Amino acid sequence: MTSSASISYFQGAQNFSTGSLVFHNNISVCHALQYLHQHCATGAMHNSDERFPPPSCHPGTRQVALDLIIGWYSQKKLPKKPFMWVRAPAGYGKTTVAQTISNQLEAQTNGDFSPLGATIFFWRTSSDRNNPSHFVATLAYQFAMSIPELRPLIEHAIKHDPMIVDKSLEVQLDKLIVEPFSSVQIDAMPDRLVVIDGLDECINSVAESRIEKKYAEDREHVQIRVLDLLHTLQSHRIPLSFLILSRPEPWIKGHFESNSFQDLVEVVDLYKVENHLKDVEKFCRAEFSRIAKTLDYEPGEDTEQWPSEGQMQALFQKTRGHMLYAATVIRHVDDPYDDPRQRLQDMIHKAPPSTTAVVHSTPFSSLYELYRQIMRSCPDGCRALLAQVLEEILASEWCFSQRTSVSAALRLLDRISGRAPGRGMKVLRALHAVLRPVDDEDDAQDPNPRALDFFVHSSFAEFLETPQLSEQFAVDRQQGYKRLSLGCLECMSSITKQTIVLGSEPEVHIRFAVMNWAWFWAVWKPSDEEEYLTYLPKIFQVDLTASIVQALSLEPQWPLVNPFPIDLYTPGSGNLLVCSKPVAASNPLVHQGIAFIKTSVEEAFIYLLTTPPHLESILSLERPAFRGEMSCYLWAVSTSVSVQSWGSERVLQALRALTSDHHDLFVRVIQRVEDYWNSKIYEDSYLPQRKELLAYLQYDS
Repeated sequence: MTSSASISYFQGAQNFSTGSLVFHNNISVCHALQYLHQHCATGAMHNSDERFPPPSCHPGTRQVALDLIIGWYSQKKLPKKPFMWVRAPAGYGKTTVAQTISNQLEAQTNGDFSPLGATIFFWRTSSDRNNPSHFVATLAYQFAMSIPELRPLIEHAIKHDPMIVDKSLEVQLDKLIVEPFSSVQIDAMPDRLVVIDGLDECINSVAESRIEKKYAEDREHVQIRVLDLLHTLQSHRIPLSFLILSRPEPWIKGHFESNSFQDLVEVVDLYKVENHLKDVEKFCRAEFSRIAKTLDYEPGEDTEQWPSEGQMQALFQKTRGHMLYAATVIRHVDDPYDDPRQRLQDMIHKAPPSTTAVVHSTPFSSLYELYRQIMRSCPDGCRALLAQVLEEILASEWCFSQRTSVSAALRLLDRISGRAPGRGMKVLRALHAVLRPVDDEDDAQDPNPRALDFFVHSSFAEFLETPQLSEQFAVDRQQGYKRLSLGCLECMSSITKQTIVLGSEPEVHIRFAVMNWAWFWAVWKPSDEEEYLTYLPKIFQVDLTASIVQALSLEPQWPLVNPFPIDLYTPGSGNLLVCSKPVAASNPLVHQGIAFIKTSVEEAFIYLLTTPPHLESILSLERPAFRGEMSCYLWAVSTSVSVQSWGSERVLQALRALTSDHHDLFVRVIQRVEDYWNSKIYEDSYLPQRKELLAYLQYDS
């Protein structure tokens, strides 16, 4: 133990006063900025060594966004909105845009004037850059460097109170930035740009940044606090413009749309304004041209252009305009220890996670770690529900067209799965970085709509379904098929013939259920026979006849599918109740299910054929499901039922009865059947049977 005599308290103390409890060392002018520098996140600046080499836009890419930003900042006409928010999902070049703008403005420095006031690039894996603790100090230091008039005033504030750097961010903002600006003539001061990139990467509070923590669940509060600091700064009419770039997180979007911000912000949706495929093509062609110059060829080996145009086009389609994915592919292919030609070939013709080389590829490891970081941002208590929603998204990927918004699709999945309205959207709140814009709908006039892309790139779906990549965040698409098929059956339990209204559409969840139930059931692969036989009786609890009538009465929408394919009710190993299921075709419950579905289909046809008003409505409105199902049913009869047994086929007899009672309806039905057959490719060997069946139906008994 050290004796008290050897201790010198307050040795060399200066400016000490116990009466006012104010005591601080005298920081000289030459050391004031050095002291401030020590409390800055220097790695967050655009030209820091920590970020070297900084990513910037490939020449000629992201030009629309760059022009919009420069045009907004250079605008002389007032009133000019002081904030611009550039938003885009993960991997669409926000940081490269921020870096390019910073470089361009820095290059315009003329004498003592630099149009670039300050830059901060947040980064969630950096302890100095993933929290706001150094945010104000870093801005103040850069203002002292870029705005000469402020330097002595900021130095004075630090000399007067060195402890200012440990006070609240709001106090720091007032003393280090607002008061210095207020002490100079700002009317004639030129406007300067402040660039804040990766606001969504600011995930820890000041207190939490001092302890080891994977993710702080108050990141929303932290990011809003940063925005409020900037709003306070702007409210003093200081000559600064603020360029803020982030993912389209709901809480950031909501704050920018709030009363305090909405009239001050110009919004640029980078995902929408740029031609991403064109930018990716320009980038990839330049990079592959560079790589091609490094290739070694054996004597006599074909040295034709590499990559081929076919390979380039296949790669462009695979990237889907996702620049981060394209850059990852380039880094993966450009491996000095392997053959770039073979690596590119594997990328094009194999699903990335299926190859060991890709799983362990450093570039792809970075991409998958980004996805894991995004998944970690979901609170622990919500992850089970998050997995369920993601499983259902994967399971239903072909059930929605691009004309449907993500938010509308999720509301429907909530209804089918029995969740509270809006629950799916809420649990995905943390995943907007990889989601297609939730309210975005493609042109409703597109004559060839494709399936809805829930995610901005298919690599995220591949990541989710590959456990060695997603680890604890892996999901099982099969569970999605199971829940959706059972949810559809539950929705169908409310359907009766009395609930069907001629000429009108049912609620959207009823349409979805009757059109997709059979498909979900067909692709579901139960874990064992016990599980399957537990759920099979659910089919018997539905008025399937009424559900089929409802399906056949629906107006055409994407995708155009037969809601009750013949493989559901024809016996054999190919039956959809048996195929890919852990159960024998001879199982009594399976036999019961096939018979039940077959009877229900027949009863539905008979009901329509003996209810002229309903049949007239279907034919007049050109319902494609009726035409397809009736055509397939009659084709199956013509090829699998002997002519001698046609007299016992009740649907055939109902059609023949229609000939005499409502001949015009009969003619229209048969015309649609023949048109359908002629539009499809059927085996010519069955043509005589089909002709014989049509002759039988038209024979006047």
